[in-house]
Amino acid sequence: MTSDNPYRPPAALASEVASAPSAPRPLSLWFFMALLALLGSMTLLGVVRLSLIAIGGERPGVSMSVLGVSLLVRAAVSAVCATTLVGLWTRRSWARALALATLAAMLLCCELLPDTTVYGSDSARAGGRLMQEAVAPGLCLWWVWVLGASAKGRRYFGLQPVKALQQLPAEPRR
Repeated sequence: MTSDNPYRPPAALASEVASAPSAPRPLSLWFFMALLALLGSMTLLGVVRLSLIAIGGERPGVSMSVLGVSLLVRAAVSAVCATTLVGLWTRRSWARALALATLAAMLLCCELLPDTTVYGSDSARAGGRLMQEAVAPGLCLWWVWVLGASAKGRRYFGLQPVKALQQLPAEPRR
């Protein structure tokens, strides 16, 4: 019995799509993955430290509910970083959307969170302000471009159309 499925591609086309070479990982994606690894490991360290504080009964001027919420937020950030990192490494299509959402959250944090750092001089304060207002958002926007719209990013996630698919004749509408 033959298959009359109109949505099944021809055998030659399916083998060409399956044998298409995978694109190399862009350098900017390596940098983003390194940032995710650093951010995830630092928040995981914060989770461990807060857990030790909660277990030890030490309360540095905050209630246990505030400590618990802080613990859950840090654990969630660490889990999102780890999930995004694994998804990007394995070229999953959902990782692209999760990475874009992570970058949007980073952009919001750059713009909305107050700077509580104590600076030693005015020049250090100006450098911190430049980092918070220009460099970090610019880097996040660059990564959004690489993951969301660039040809290298689309090739890496396999979103570029295969040449054989572009050469198929269009079927008439019924």
